[in-house]
Amino acid sequence: MKLNNSERMQANETYHVYNKTVGDELMFKSPDDYSYFLKKVQQYLLPVCDIFAYCLLPNHFHFLLRIKNEQYLIHSFKEDPEVAVSKAFNKFFVSYAKSFNYAHRRMGRLFLQSFKRIYVNHPNYFMTLVIYIHRNPIHHELVSSYE
Repeated sequence: MKLNNSERMQANETYHVYNKTVGDELMFKSPDDYSYFLKKVQQYLLPVCDIFAYCLLPNHFHFLLRIKNEQYLIHSFKEDPEVAVSKAFNKFFVSYAKSFNYAHRRMGRLFLQSFKRIYVNHPNYFMTLVIYIHRNPIHHELVSSYE
């Protein structure tokens, strides 16, 4: 079930989160961009979620993640868990896009739209997503094998 972008992610639930860039723009133009993106993931997202699988491609990414439990989020952020998660994702995207624009002397939107998320409500779907995410670089012909 795809979620409406106005719907917030719930504590202790699992989601497939993905986003892509505007047009043919690259999200990662150098190895440093990949490292910086992951640094921002660590800074903004890992405090609110655990990531089971991810894939970073030149113009888009995928995460399979679970939002941390409600008690942890309330204790850590001292606010409504849904608000804390929403703020974390917003700060993540804004921070990366601003830094990327500055580093590459560009202006304007980096991401096509607000990120998409699909609620993962079944173990079989979870396993399908793990395979899909890890197979994505092969599908886009960036690599020829999982290794």
